[in-house]
Amino acid sequence: MYLARLPLLLLVLFAAAGPALGAASSDKSTLASWILAQIRAGKDVDFNERCGTDKLDPHSTDDPRWAANCRSVDPDILRALLARPGLAESAPHGVHLRGVRIDGTLNLDDVQITAAEFTLTDSSLAGDLILTSARLNGWLIIDDTVITGRLNAATALIDRGLVIERKAAIGGELELMQTVIGDSLAMADATLTGGMNAIEMQVGSSGLAIQDVEFDGDVVLAASKIQGAVAIVGSKFKAGKLLNASQAQFDSFFTVLNSEFSGDVAFLFMKVSGSVALVGVTFASGKRLNAGGLRTGTGMAVENVEFDGGVSLDSADIHDHLVMSGVKFPAGAQFIASGIQIGGTLRFATQTDFGGGVFLANASIGRDLTMPDSRVAPGMKFNAVDAQIGGNFLLGKAEFGGDVALDRANVRGQVNLEGAKFSPDAVLSVENLHVGQDFYFRYVESTRPINAISLSVGGSFDLSGSTLGGIDLSGASVGGDLRLGGTYSGGKEAWTKWAAPDGARPQAMLRNTRVGNLQDDSRSWDGADLVLEGFIYGHLGGVAGVNRQDMRYRSVKWWRNWLRHDPVYSPQPYTQLASVLAASGNSEAASKIRYAGRERQRTELLRGCAFWHPTAATATTAPPPPCDPAGWLGLSVLQVTVGYGIGSYTFRAVLWTLGLTVAGTIILAFAPGVRGSAYLVDRGRAPRQKPLLWCFGAALNHVLPVVTLNPEFNDFFNDSKRERLYAWQQVAFAILALCGWALSFFVIAALSGLTQG
Repeated sequence: MYLARLPLLLLVLFAAAGPALGAASSDKSTLASWILAQIRAGKDVDFNERCGTDKLDPHSTDDPRWAANCRSVDPDILRALLARPGLAESAPHGVHLRGVRIDGTLNLDDVQITAAEFTLTDSSLAGDLILTSARLNGWLIIDDTVITGRLNAATALIDRGLVIERKAAIGGELELMQTVIGDSLAMADATLTGGMNAIEMQVGSSGLAIQDVEFDGDVVLAASKIQGAVAIVGSKFKAGKLLNASQAQFDSFFTVLNSEFSGDVAFLFMKVSGSVALVGVTFASGKRLNAGGLRTGTGMAVENVEFDGGVSLDSADIHDHLVMSGVKFPAGAQFIASGIQIGGTLRFATQTDFGGGVFLANASIGRDLTMPDSRVAPGMKFNAVDAQIGGNFLLGKAEFGGDVALDRANVRGQVNLEGAKFSPDAVLSVENLHVGQDFYFRYVESTRPINAISLSVGGSFDLSGSTLGGIDLSGASVGGDLRLGGTYSGGKEAWTKWAAPDGARPQAMLRNTRVGNLQDDSRSWDGADLVLEGFIYGHLGGVAGVNRQDMRYRSVKWWRNWLRHDPVYSPQPYTQLASVLAASGNSEAASKIRYAGRERQRTELLRGCAFWHPTAATATTAPPPPCDPAGWLGLSVLQVTVGYGIGSYTFRAVLWTLGLTVAGTIILAFAPGVRGSAYLVDRGRAPRQKPLLWCFGAALNHVLPVVTLNPEFNDFFNDSKRERLYAWQQVAFAILALCGWALSFFVIAALSGLTQG
């Protein structure tokens, strides 16, 4: 009997010894039972209903109703409840807590929650929510709930998803490092004061959605992997906090829409299987987007974005197109895309101002690069050195405030810089640029000399209507027209003009330049010096060569003046022009140009002499050639006698022959053998022994030593006894014979081409 009553006695003793402890245990047990009963009934665990109040605002911490005992739950009770092995069967619809106040940290680390959902709605958690290494078989939903501390789910496994929505607020960091979420991570209309650390996080096929969320801390998605789409919409990154998605991998598209960044954004080596879109995004002063090494499976679109600190796409790989529309780069903000690879087109669809320069060095663009009406700020560079462009390079009406470098770039299509303007200090360099089709450089303003050394253009290079401060085309090659003038649609004429800002005389350097056709206007070279040594062109006149620009009607005088635009003499420009004129059927003009070349060569031989005063036409700053009076004399003899053996000028030798013959005829007319012996006795009364015609023939026979017109003439001059000729006449005819021999030598040399230079 005693042993049977012992349990009842112990119960009475416990009751008498500690009524307070018993009451507390009873309250906890009652609360746990009530919560479990609500769950099993498929109802929300609604503490507003339990306390008899309407919904409370979890952000109004000064509301005294939050302090009611009926609303409070011990975190240990919830841990024990959520850790129940059979919770999924007991709570088929999940665990939904509404209006609860959780006093202290809710520690669920290493807990497996088998319920379909664990939801905190309209609630307050005064501490941390710890889920490290936890396993949730369903959803975790934080709905209009305030967590004053952290939400730490690092290394947790959430089979379905994590949702933070409807003005939910987390006072500390959202820790999702190495967290695995099977379906989706969604945040909407929430505040994350401590930011989010999601390094190496994994999210399933429904992806990551962040809408209308404010982050007061850094958001780090580095090395995360998300199978579905990523969308950041209407969100704000405050207090200079950054978004870092470097080395993340997203297996669908990535979109940032209408969001504000007060810190830097890093997409370094981020991989996106689909497209990347940034629309309506703003960056705070000095903050930049660094997307170096970005990889996209399709394209990238940027619309209505202000990059206050610039953007870097160095070594990015955009599979399709990169399209930018309505973008802004304020002062100092750079567009850096050196080494970028774009499978399709890089296109700035609207006028774009670049406040910090454009850098496209080593870029590879599969199709067109289009930047019409763009403006680069004063002093800022446009650098596309070594760029590879598979289509066209279109920069019409662009304005450049600094240097432009296109050296060694390769453009398979055309380059269009028509209407471009360069600031007075900006230098354009297109050295070794290769253009597969036409290069349009019409109506360009560039007052600094252009470096176009070894430029290669497969089609035509059109400089019509431009105002240039000089251009160096040394070693350049143009397959079509080198066009410095022409008549275009509507009959409008255009020609190249020359002006340098410092008053210096502009120079067009055409040394060793090769072009298919030369097309200019008669005014195209006014005000410029030329360097024509090695300039080769196959034809005069091009597509636009009509009306005044038809080069077939140019006078020889104009061509001579054109050649004199080169202040340093070289025979090659003269022979080149002459050969082209001859090939076009104008042999007379060709001869005159060759003759002009020899005349200038003769003049140049005295330009280095102290007694020589060059004319304005030949004055030059180049070092004078050596003084060569002997050479000048030799060329002068050739010029006077045989016209250098050039064309009809060679017939000067005929005139000299006739002149010498006439002189010989006059001298011979007074010879004794011609007038007879009676002349010696009684002057003038005896008849002539030889007529004047005979005298002319004898003189001509003597002047032409290699030709014998009549043996009688030779016998007449064989006068050893001085009976037919006076001594002075013999001397005179000896001189005439020497002149004849010299003239014959010049003629033979001229006919063999030795005197043509």
